[in-house]
Amino acid sequence: HMLSVNPNYLSSLFHKETGTTYKKYITDMRINYARKLVVSTSLPVTEICYACGFSSLSHFLRVFKAHFGSAPGQIRCENQ
Repeated sequence: HMLSVNPNYLSSLFHKETGTTYKKYITDMRINYARKLVVSTSLPVTEICYACGFSSLSHFLRVFKAHFGSAPGQIRCENQ
């Protein structure tokens, strides 16, 4: 508690200001950055996964597909 503020209170303030949870906001930021890397680089998907802060490739692939409707490899092929 470096700020001497309850984490739940900060979370509720964040939700009130942004309309989303902190966890969803961070996940959205990470997955959107991952898509940029998929489209603009030739980095392996596994490397992109970990570079974007995901700790599991299977979780990353699930979130990516849920967010964009396609797997990273399909997105990469469509944008080449």
